[in-house]
Amino acid sequence: MLASNNKKNVIFLAPSSAIKPFIVAQNVLKNEIYNRFYDTKFVVDTKNGKLVDYLNKNKIQYESIENSGAMGSAIASLLRGSKNVDIIVSCGWGKKIPNDIIKMPEIAAINCHSSYLPDYKGGSVYLYQWANLEKHGGATIHFLSSEFDSGNIICRKKFEIKVKDSPDDILIKASELTADLLLEAIELLEKGYKGFDNKGGRYFMKTRFLTLRLHRITNLLLSLFSDKRWRTRWK
Repeated sequence: MLASNNKKNVIFLAPSSAIKPFIVAQNVLKNEIYNRFYDTKFVVDTKNGKLVDYLNKNKIQYESIENSGAMGSAIASLLRGSKNVDIIVSCGWGKKIPNDIIKMPEIAAINCHSSYLPDYKGGSVYLYQWANLEKHGGATIHFLSSEFDSGNIICRKKFEIKVKDSPDDILIKASELTADLLLEAIELLEKGYKGFDNKGGRYFMKTRFLTLRLHRITNLLLSLFSDKRWRTRWK
């Protein structure tokens, strides 16, 4: 990572009760080299949850907001006028991030996505990977843009999904991989890397869990005699 006399400011945008940001925060913030060069603060959506408990325990600053419109003032409060934010990291933040926030950081605004982009765009894609009986999942760090999951890819990697893996198992694997990729992405950003194209791929539509279970059961039966799958809805 790029050496500096002054730490750079990294702001995470993360839901308080979600598994992914909790795992990513724990793994990234225990990295001594990262902590030597970056000062990390959080904007969260509620004052309760596993992530907030972790932040309180480790005396890490955060601001809680009720809507994305308050994001700018929350970031300003965390910075306290000392300097601009250098990197914004969206990790599990499911709401639309305003363009003025995306343009705010000196280096980049980036997103942590739980698939091997450009395929499996959309929210909570680990559920659809489970329902579709996929053999591989993945994680990607990409630039934030005005459209969901569409900015240039910085880095990505796949992992194996076993038949016995639950949706939570898949999410945990993706989250642990995301932490490693995030450190790699920040190092690439410091070198001026602009990423590569993120066009194409399937965007999976929100689907009721009961329907996902039906897809899962059907695909398990299909797998006994065929490679065909009954995919969940995508566009």
